[in-house]
Amino acid sequence: MAYNLKVLLDEVIKEYGYNKGYIKPNIRWSNFNRLYSFGEYRYWDNTIEISHFLNDKKINVETLKSVIYHEYLHQ
Repeated sequence: MAYNLKVLLDEVIKEYGYNKGYIKPNIRWSNFNRLYSFGEYRYWDNTIEISHFLNDKKINVETLKSVIYHEYLHQ
């Protein structure tokens, strides 16, 4: 793996703020390359799932953090 999603989620929360009143979501790579979306927030198990397609050093870390932030906002 190229990126540690838990570290990136912590950076996003530190930069943009914690969702008060909510439990910090779990975050993980999807088991397959989601080509129709880069990520998904699954409310039923409080998990952010990121497309394995983005787990590549060719992907800028800020791009990945923007996907994480977008999914975090769905919480």
